[in-house]
Amino acid sequence: MFISKSDYLLYKQCPKAIWYKFKTPKVFDKNANQMRLDKGNQVTEHARNLFPNGSLVPYSSNRDKMASTTKDLIMKGERTIYEAAFGIDGLFVICDILHLDKDGWKIYEVKSSTSIKERNLDDLAFQYHVVQHFLPIHSTLIIHINNKYVRNGELEVTKLFSITDLTDELKERIFRIQADVSNIHSIGYNFSTEPKQDIGIHCNKYGKEDFPCAAKEHCWSHIPEHSVFDITRIGKKAFDLYYDGITSISDVPNDFKLSEAQKVQVFAYKENRSLIDLNNIKEYLDCFRYPLYFLDFETYQQTIPLFNGISPYQQIPFQYSLHIQESSNGDLEHKEFLAKEGTDPRRVLAERLTKDIPKGSCSVAFNMAFEKMVLKGLAHNFPDLEDHLMDIHDNMVDLMVPFQKKWYYKNEMKGSYSIKYVLPALLPNDESLNYQTLTIQNGSMAMEIYEQLHTYPKEKIETIREHLLAYCKLDTYAMVKVFDHLNSSVQKKSS
Repeated sequence: MFISKSDYLLYKQCPKAIWYKFKTPKVFDKNANQMRLDKGNQVTEHARNLFPNGSLVPYSSNRDKMASTTKDLIMKGERTIYEAAFGIDGLFVICDILHLDKDGWKIYEVKSSTSIKERNLDDLAFQYHVVQHFLPIHSTLIIHINNKYVRNGELEVTKLFSITDLTDELKERIFRIQADVSNIHSIGYNFSTEPKQDIGIHCNKYGKEDFPCAAKEHCWSHIPEHSVFDITRIGKKAFDLYYDGITSISDVPNDFKLSEAQKVQVFAYKENRSLIDLNNIKEYLDCFRYPLYFLDFETYQQTIPLFNGISPYQQIPFQYSLHIQESSNGDLEHKEFLAKEGTDPRRVLAERLTKDIPKGSCSVAFNMAFEKMVLKGLAHNFPDLEDHLMDIHDNMVDLMVPFQKKWYYKNEMKGSYSIKYVLPALLPNDESLNYQTLTIQNGSMAMEIYEQLHTYPKEKIETIREHLLAYCKLDTYAMVKVFDHLNSSVQKKSS
């Protein structure tokens, strides 16, 4: 049984997770964190340019072959090795970059993140623990993305990446590894005994970093619908209830300390009723001025910026949908934009948007903080359009507010005020609002597909573009229907 650094990190997050991997690996979500891994591979290839002309150890399912290739390269005097592999005593590691300079051998771990995580420290400590049996290691370092870098012309890898020496920070972690490895072997060879590990914060985090365990769905299968974990913004306090034997919202004690929004949710569930504050809703809707421009952007992020003026992980808008309603009884008009794949979409999108939304108009978003961020970014990129873009920004209203403030709450929302929860709660029988009928069903899918769209065969691109347009169009149409529902509720009370 080989223990890889991935196995070690799995154990450090939760001993039960490594037991599942050895005994019943099918419980793992194979797609969990896959996009993160894909981006990481892309970043590693660019990071190699910091140490050019090295030798690559080809990946093989035969670990001994990779380790043998690495040994041969070292014996031949190679000073830079990519994917260097080492195995000893049932432990196996692959180092992103192994480099020899005047100080000695150094291990470099490449990460696509913009900061150093606790998981990275354990990762490097495990590599050091194994490699030190073969080479004297001078230092262990992390190469990660510098999100302050702005591309201007050719990509500058020395500015794109930051390098941090973590050698001194790893000493205590390295000291603990042998005991951890003994525990992992004990778990791996004792299939009949499942480690006693209840669910907890570790199911969603590695240290302080959000990092859901791939076995979470299996381990949480006993948690009922409308559980204490669904209470809005409850955080760690949900586990206080859970460890006291309380899982359902209906069992939350009346004297348990909750925020006002949480009290509304718990009360609504216990009483099995909806809570609607029509006075506050009416007062808020009075801020909406016709004609209304219901706006939604789709964006994606580039880890390695491809366009000038872009920083790593900056939100790049590539699409918008716009539903326009001239009056309360007026017809609904729809406009849309989807940039050509593989091009910088920002300028043409900004120009088109300023034509579609006149100055002084009331635009409507759901969670307008995101749309405002996009608009502000475009205004910064294009000073000649700044006045108009910031006018749209300043005249925007947020349809999310009545749900965020719990002026309108139904149990089906499960404490969330995301439109993906609000919409089916308000209009459960409207099939025209069912995202499940679409090929692209959420923003993450849209982002991933558009980013890769230029690599698709030409005969497929047009069909995929139609799917992207359909998804974004439903987002703004959904806003129209939510607005109409709120208006209708207010008018019923007035009549």
